[in-house]
Amino acid sequence: KRLTTTYVAKKFSNHEEVKSTTEKLDSELNELEESLSKAQDELTALVEANSELDSKRNKFRGELSKLRESEKENLLLQGRFNLLIEKYNSDLERLEAGAEAASFFELYEMANCPTCGQEFEQEKDVKELKQLVQSTEAEINKNKFQVKGLTDSIEDLKQEYQILAKEIVQKEAAVKELSEIIEGNISSKFKDYNVAIRLLNSKKNEFLKQRAIVDSRESLLKEIGELRVQLEDRTAKYVFPDFSAELTALCKNISAILQRWSFPGHENVSFDMKTRDLVIGGKPRSHFGKGYRAISYAAFSLGLMEYLSVLAQT
Repeated sequence: KRLTTTYVAKKFSNHEEVKSTTEKLDSELNELEESLSKAQDELTALVEANSELDSKRNKFRGELSKLRESEKENLLLQGRFNLLIEKYNSDLERLEAGAEAASFFELYEMANCPTCGQEFEQEKDVKELKQLVQSTEAEINKNKFQVKGLTDSIEDLKQEYQILAKEIVQKEAAVKELSEIIEGNISSKFKDYNVAIRLLNSKKNEFLKQRAIVDSRESLLKEIGELRVQLEDRTAKYVFPDFSAELTALCKNISAILQRWSFPGHENVSFDMKTRDLVIGGKPRSHFGKGYRAISYAAFSLGLMEYLSVLAQT
């Protein structure tokens, strides 16, 4: 009982300090949780307040997406029109080459066929040649008109592209500005919120450690109390056997050994059941000096061995 109490007192010597620290931590935890709840409410309110800005930003993003699609379509049309211009220019080169060849044809005189000697119908051939030249010139004019129309369209598309590019830059700047406002407001609150969470978790861990020490002590004390009750019940019911005869015989052996060693008080040796130790010459063994205690302990050991050897022989 005494040893158990000493062990508990030694192991939990700073119990009052730990208990005080735990109560302080408990109070700090409550304050931190209140601060955390307040920060969360402020964050929620801020998010709701920024919903209008967020809606505006989403609107600008939608408009920006449409502008970029228009920009892509513009570039696609410019590419297609350039391909058509290349085709028309190629046709123009072919038609102009044909017209030039026809103009040279008028410089030559008609002659009979070198193979069969038949005469060509000059008037008919000249008429057909003029018709060919006229149709070629008409096709050339048509192609030039198409090229001019496509060129004008490309110029219009380029101007439209420049306007789109400016609008895109403006929308991007507006979206960026709104994002900075929204994120600037919310990020600062998020930072405060995260700091509060980290501090709360740190305090919680410290609190749990201190609480574990207190709980361990309380649990141990409770268990000791239960064991103490059981011990008292058993002690009250237990009848200690009478070993007086055996103790008397044992003490005689020890007395004889002490007499041989000229130990003071050897003639009167007894055993105290309360202290569970020898009493020599009316003086408890624990009151002797260190050397005498060692000698008396050796006498006790030898006397006990002699007594047990006698019992073993009987």
